[in-house]
Amino acid sequence: MAKESTDVEAESQQITELVGDLKIRLGALSAIKSDDRVKSIQNQLNSLIERSQGLTSMVQGARNTNLQLREILGQYLDTFKRFTTPMEKLVAELPSVNPFVEDESLKETMNKAKRLFDKVDEMRRQRTDFITQLREALHQDDITGDLLASAVNREQSDLEELFKTRLKKHDYLVGLLRQNLAAQENIESALIDLNAEFAPQAIKLRETRQKRATELEQLVASGKAYADVVQKCQEGLRFYEELTRRLTELQKEVEQVAERLALEESRSVVEPIPPRAISSTSSTMPGWWLIHFRHGRVCVSYIINSSFILLRELFPESRQMSHNT
Repeated sequence: MAKESTDVEAESQQITELVGDLKIRLGALSAIKSDDRVKSIQNQLNSLIERSQGLTSMVQGARNTNLQLREILGQYLDTFKRFTTPMEKLVAELPSVNPFVEDESLKETMNKAKRLFDKVDEMRRQRTDFITQLREALHQDDITGDLLASAVNREQSDLEELFKTRLKKHDYLVGLLRQNLAAQENIESALIDLNAEFAPQAIKLRETRQKRATELEQLVASGKAYADVVQKCQEGLRFYEELTRRLTELQKEVEQVAERLALEESRSVVEPIPPRAISSTSSTMPGWWLIHFRHGRVCVSYIINSSFILLRELFPESRQMSHNT
């Protein structure tokens, strides 16, 4: 699309310069004559100038859009290049946790952790079962009858002994619970040691996963940006095609105005009038005033018989009067 942009800008600049030249020439002609033909050319030229300015504004807007697209391309260029690689290669270039998963030491660490967690679950289930059994046993071992059957004046020490005796019946389940809790502490200690061993690998594994996720997000964002850029480029090409067509039409109309203006310039011979004193020879000789072109510039000449005297060019930069016979 860079070529289309350059071509359109060059064509727009060419038309702007041509219209500007016509405006100057028409201004010089209008100073001499202002008939209907000249006014018609003036109206047509004004319309062309307005259209030229509108198209120039559109060209500038397209140029700004191109700059924005180039910035986006520069931002995502490296990622866009990756889209040209085969899918298998693109996936292989992403950060992967496979080296960690395939590491034998890490596998052993993970197996240890799995066994310990399985053991934790097993001990939790056992503890729940022991507590349930102990609760049911205590509920069934109702001491209320023995207390009612005892003498009212039974000593406090005898009551304590009674409770101890009855509770001893459940020492087995209490012992199992204590063993379970002790084993749980050992498992927790083993997990702490295993975590310290696994921590460096876990950090690397987490960082690798994060990098992979980040790159995948960037690829997705770049894919959306790529699709948007492609769409805008296609729209831009269609826009430049339409703009080129309109500029071509405008240039043809400008050339037609140039032909009409040239025709009017060739007709611009004014009625004979006494010339001002130019020299001792020409001041007394009758002649004609003539507006014509010389070396691409609008000039005023005074015709004397078959010769003419070039009085001056009508451009501001050409102030010096020159003579030509």
